[in-house]
Amino acid sequence: MSLMKVARPYALAAFEVAHKAKKLSEWTDELQKAATLFEDNSTVMAILNPKLDDDQQFELLDTLFELKDKKIKNFFHLVVVNNRIEALPWIYKDFMEFRAAYEKTLDADVISAFPLSNEEEKQIAEKLEQRLHRKINIENEIDESILGGAIIYAGDLVIDGSALGRLKQLDKTLKGDQL
Repeated sequence: MSLMKVARPYALAAFEVAHKAKKLSEWTDELQKAATLFEDNSTVMAILNPKLDDDQQFELLDTLFELKDKKIKNFFHLVVVNNRIEALPWIYKDFMEFRAAYEKTLDADVISAFPLSNEEEKQIAEKLEQRLHRKINIENEIDESILGGAIIYAGDLVIDGSALGRLKQLDKTLKGDQL
């Protein structure tokens, strides 16, 4: 079974416990730290060392994160005992999706050739909020290769308003690929 499939029930359980305890922020922080851990290969190799038993792996995680909340500790212990440490990045991702659905928020990636002004970000967020009925958080990424305009990714929605995208569409139309 893939790590992505394994992660979902863990993320849901974590979300339900965090929500019930009114500790979404605390759980988010701890899961984010765990997901970030997997960006450093040496740390991953140390935790996944086959010479370590479950208790030693958990102690290492506990030391790295300085876990204080008993329920969070129990969650991480369960992840270790069930050999799901490698699923932590996906658990965090799914947890954040559950949180966003609950809070009716959505992160939108806006790729533009130049940095967006605060006013432009605000206008894009307002339009997306009207369309998607959610609070939108804009993350602006710069990619000069799109020449101008912007490409917006918000959940399953993709809007390509880039100059490069329009030129490609025009090229297709002129070649008769699309009528």
